[in-house]
Amino acid sequence: MTWIMKKTLRDYRKEANLTLNTVAEALGVNISTLSRIERGEQYPQKTTAESLAKHYSLSLGEVYNSIPSSQAA
Repeated sequence: MTWIMKKTLRDYRKEANLTLNTVAEALGVNISTLSRIERGEQYPQKTTAESLAKHYSLSLGEVYNSIPSSQAA
């Protein structure tokens, strides 16, 4: 059986060799907000999700699917 790990927003950030601070500044969000989104503790507002999609060249669906499943409902 082959397991496929989905990529998280943190994975995309690390692959681009970017820091939380760099991405947060580029998106105009607080670093703690971006950190909570990456950990799945906070769901991004639509405008933030759109900015993340543009920043990482992803679709909105890919952004939402990249949020860890520990996201509290």
